Amino acid sequence: MFSSDGIRVGTVSTVLADDADDIFEGIVISAASSEEDLGERFVDAELVSSIFERGVELSIDAGLVDELPPPKDNSLAEEIGSRDIGGGRSTSVFSRAWKRITGNY
Repeated sequence: MFSSDGIRVGTVSTVLADDADDIFEGIVISAASSEEDLGERFVDAELVSSIFERGVELSIDAGLVDELPPPKDNSLAEEIGSRDIGGGRSTSVFSRAWKRITGNY
């Protein structure tokens, strides 16, 4: 997970999505600054600039990551994990995103 100014700000914990409606809600990250562990933070989909094979780029700079809210329970979202990839399921945009984030193709 990288900020818009290229600083590593944490790692992806969970991709939140409503797979049935093909809606990407955002990402929960384990955030860290150079000084401290910031715990889990919710990154709204609008703040995700790009998803790459081995990383995610945010549209905000590193200084704003500590202002991100902690994740909330969201009954409309579901966690997309490696268990949801493959097994005959049709490949949704979220499955493809999870594959790119984790490097599991």
